[in-house]
Amino acid sequence: MRNPYNILASLLIAPGSSSYQRSPIKMTTAPSWQTLSAAHRERQKRAIPSEWTLEPHRIEELKHIGTPVEGRLIEADVVRESGLLTEAELVITQDFTAVELLKKISSRDLTSLQIVEAFGKRAALAQQLASYSSDYFFSKGRD
Repeated sequence: MRNPYNILASLLIAPGSSSYQRSPIKMTTAPSWQTLSAAHRERQKRAIPSEWTLEPHRIEELKHIGTPVEGRLIEADVVRESGLLTEAELVITQDFTAVELLKKISSRDLTSLQIVEAFGKRAALAQQLASYSSDYFFSKGRD
């Protein structure tokens, strides 16, 4: 049995013609969800600055697979263990409320860039470990 979409495509009127004739138009199928998913995962990886990207073996170590804390990333303190954030960035992302951070910016104790980078690093780590986000826009945050 012929594909009805190909039959319809073959009946299109060619430009500049007044009669029905076969058209060179080919109907294509949409990419599979697996192809789309793989492309999206690749875009997510590229969105993370390379200096914040951990090696695959290090990511596996931080997941603590096969240990009592497997899947308990906060309990395992993987943010500190990763070494990705400085001590100052750990303080920024753990010890202050949003209001306190705004006061730190106002008093010039911290810059907005320092805060964005600290939370950006933490989000990049979480993305690599748990793939929690559908999109990651760190470069826009820096701008």
